[in-house]
Amino acid sequence: MNTIFRSIDMDVAVDTTKRTITGRAASFGVLSKAIKDSPTGPVYKETIAKGAFKRSLDTGKDIMSFKEHDTKMILGRISANTLKVEERDDGLYVEISVPNTTFGNDLLESVNRKDITGFSFGFKPIKSRTYTRGDEKIVERVDVELVEVSPTARPAYDGTEMNLRSDGEVWESDEQLKPDEATAEAYKQKQRFQTFVMNQGLPKIQQ
Repeated sequence: MNTIFRSIDMDVAVDTTKRTITGRAASFGVLSKAIKDSPTGPVYKETIAKGAFKRSLDTGKDIMSFKEHDTKMILGRISANTLKVEERDDGLYVEISVPNTTFGNDLLESVNRKDITGFSFGFKPIKSRTYTRGDEKIVERVDVELVEVSPTARPAYDGTEMNLRSDGEVWESDEQLKPDEATAEAYKQKQRFQTFVMNQGLPKIQQ
């Protein structure tokens, strides 16, 4: 099963003294723009359900963080206590203890300058629900295996209509769809796009 990558542009904070990057890597109940997994594949929208990461986190899986998904530039991992990941009511939060390396220092500078403004999370879908609303297909991720959370300069989940797959190919949707403010009738849950002020400070992840 391929790892699917989704990205979001919000809520990234840096502490250059403590050498930490903290932020929200995924939001619950937010409907994406149009996605398709191949040039000829169906177009759909996606949302992450609250609790989707819980099982994966409870198993103690060694989730990792890389700079721009490059496995040669590891930023942290659960087993080394250099990466902390927790699920909260509104999404998935991470804290990275950035290594004192050339690429680590470059990353801190890039986040501090706001050249890097988002997080990307990689997952394998375990359980999903699919809904239709008119001609629109909606996929709700109910349970996923979390593999990776990484800072990225190319957030894609909340507006660029891209889907990055594990083979490195990027397919762009040919549909231009506006953010939904309607309630999906199938599961009666209002989808909202949420905006937050970056660098205003985020609650510390518990040890």
